[in-house]
Amino acid sequence: MTAYPNPRSKWDVHDPNSRAGQVFVTSFRKIYNPIGFHKGYNFPLFLIGVGGLMGFVLSRMMYLNWATFSAVSTLPSGVSTITAASCLYSLQEDITFTVSFPVGACTDLDQEAIPGEFYYYRAGRHKIGILLHLAGILPGGFLACLQFIPVIRYKAVLFHRINGYATILLLLIANAGAFMIADHSLGGSPDMQVWVGLLGTMITMGVVLAYINIKRLQIDQHRAWMLRVWTWAAAIITLRLIMMAGQHVVVKYGHVYHISIRCSEVFYMYAHYGVPDEGNPTAMLYPSCLNPFDATTGVPNPEITINPATNTGTFVSVSTIGEGPENSAALLRHLFIMAAWLATLIHAIAIEVYLWLTPAEHHRLRNVSYQRQVEAGMRSKGRLRNAGLTGATIGDAPEWWSVPREDFEEAQSMDMQTNIKRVVSEGRAEVGSDASVFN
Repeated sequence: MTAYPNPRSKWDVHDPNSRAGQVFVTSFRKIYNPIGFHKGYNFPLFLIGVGGLMGFVLSRMMYLNWATFSAVSTLPSGVSTITAASCLYSLQEDITFTVSFPVGACTDLDQEAIPGEFYYYRAGRHKIGILLHLAGILPGGFLACLQFIPVIRYKAVLFHRINGYATILLLLIANAGAFMIADHSLGGSPDMQVWVGLLGTMITMGVVLAYINIKRLQIDQHRAWMLRVWTWAAAIITLRLIMMAGQHVVVKYGHVYHISIRCSEVFYMYAHYGVPDEGNPTAMLYPSCLNPFDATTGVPNPEITINPATNTGTFVSVSTIGEGPENSAALLRHLFIMAAWLATLIHAIAIEVYLWLTPAEHHRLRNVSYQRQVEAGMRSKGRLRNAGLTGATIGDAPEWWSVPREDFEEAQSMDMQTNIKRVVSEGRAEVGSDASVFN
């Protein structure tokens, strides 16, 4: 008789006394339990999401400086010169130009901003708008990170509440600033304006719904909307990663795109990086900038010559391949809007997947919400119809899905008895046939 080997080798048999992996789990719990996390999978997500947002915000706190938004930085006298390439957008390592200018012409934000952005941020509505946006989103993003630390929510309830109000206010201020600069942000193309309007509207509506739900003690819905809001807002971080990848792809494979830019804006780009007016190459590179735009003919008027610095009506086609700041601006404007839509889509899908994969937490918070509503003496406790945009509000989900059915039926019975007593005390003769009494 042939003896067959046991298909279950010693490596397949689980030893209940084995401690393999327990050391790591125990050590890992010592890190996230003091912070308030009780589930291991939440802590890595916290590090990626909240940690990334915190790092991004802190790295840009230095930009909250009114002097940064002056027209052209005042250059100190008697200093050495460096190439203007150091003032180009940080992603543009492969596209530079070699005009020299004195050290100090660039502030911190100048080194990060896409060439030409300061053209509209020098004064007026756009200067106020960009300052409002930065003054709102940077402190607001920092405070929002504190809102997602569980131990603060559990042990510092008053701080969590006050900090939440401050975060909402700062986020709305940031949205107002973004709307103020949308018409000229990154060139102000229609797709750019639609993206700013859409994302700003989504965030504003999400914040309003989160506020309404927490005032109604719908904690589960408040959690969902706040997670959505800050996940959408954090798309600006993923946007930069996509831009970085896109920049290398375009440069490596030699893709060429064109974009229209005002002559005065091109002139400003060179002037902003220290090129004197008499040496500004705008007129040489784009001869049509010497002629004003004629609205009757739709083309520049060759019979009149003006300074390109004041020619706001004539637009020139700028290639993404070149050595000037306008070429860098053309490339980065193309990449930004592509990355913006893609990053927003990724984040919108990611947060819905996360909420879909965590129904247990949603149900736990529904029960907590129900208990808080009972303690507060709310008449409509446990009802999803008061929770904003839910399946019971605009769909066909039963009310008792929100809490254990026996608890909901008990609450309904108590509400019915209360309504009957109220109606009888008001002198109503017939109560049984009036269905609205029990709603």
